Amino acid sequence: MHGSASRFGSKRAALLRWVAVQAAAAMLGVALAGGEAVPAGEPRTRVGFSRRMFTGLNENDVRAALRSWFQTLMQERPEVRMDPEPMVLDGVGQVVEALRSGALEAVELTAREYVEVSRRCRLGELFAGATRGVYEEQFVLVARKADAAFPPGRKPEGRLIVYDHYRADLAWPWLEIWHREHGLPRPATGYGRVDRSGRLAQVVLPVFFGQADACLVTREGFELMGELNPQVRQRLRIVAESPRVVPAVLCFWPESPAALKEPLIEAVRELADSEAGRQLLWVFRRDALEEVDPEAMAGTVALVEAWERLQGTGDGSPSAGADAKAGRP
Repeated sequence: MHGSASRFGSKRAALLRWVAVQAAAAMLGVALAGGEAVPAGEPRTRVGFSRRMFTGLNENDVRAALRSWFQTLMQERPEVRMDPEPMVLDGVGQVVEALRSGALEAVELTAREYVEVSRRCRLGELFAGATRGVYEEQFVLVARKADAAFPPGRKPEGRLIVYDHYRADLAWPWLEIWHREHGLPRPATGYGRVDRSGRLAQVVLPVFFGQADACLVTREGFELMGELNPQVRQRLRIVAESPRVVPAVLCFWPESPAALKEPLIEAVRELADSEAGRQLLWVFRRDALEEVDPEAMAGTVALVEAWERLQGTGDGSPSAGADAKAGRP
């Protein structure tokens, strides 16, 4: 009974937050319709997002929350002149071109994209979404406790479900590395079927009910499912877990004019202090943006580089067969 009430309360809170985001977007539309917030031709601060950052999220909600926060910044900070429409970029090539041309002050990237972009561009300040002060993520391979003899990746008729979310962008590379280290076949060929889903319940519960042999998910997501349904913890077990990595970062372009960049950096540091900022964080399921020392990215970079070396051997690349089999173009 209490569990049902708790789940109902969570759903109600989520609904109220969604309504708040939509209301903020509507108010922003009225504000913009009434006139241009920034005089034409005046330099504006511009923020970009890799399209992969929307994986597992509602893109319309993200855009609405961003516009609301941008508008709030311009109202509360006269020195801030934001372009109210975020720039969405497809691929590392577009990101590098936008930065080098001075089209952006900052861009949000997944970890893999960060590694690739940092090789081609010098990046400045870094921020990562955090929950309770933790901005790193782990991935876990989960199976049923009853399946004690479960040999991961050795079931040609088996089914693996992968969490398709921006915070799990490095989960598949880590799994391929783990399989190789343990002498297992590639996960793309070791299972008869590899599916993806951006919804936690559709990733974890099929394993719980015996409809899938294993799932690959974030530790945070698996623990959340265990909180919602304690039987998940009782029936499922973690077969393997990844090292901690930083799944995504907001990167500033060091060559941007200080007048455009510095007010935005200050606003990002205070993001959780405003209602519009908290709404934006909620859309990404975080409660703060924490500044990240570039040295803290070392473990993340090392994982990406290990995966790239594995690709070079021809024994672990998901760029063709694995991605296709896992439902990714």
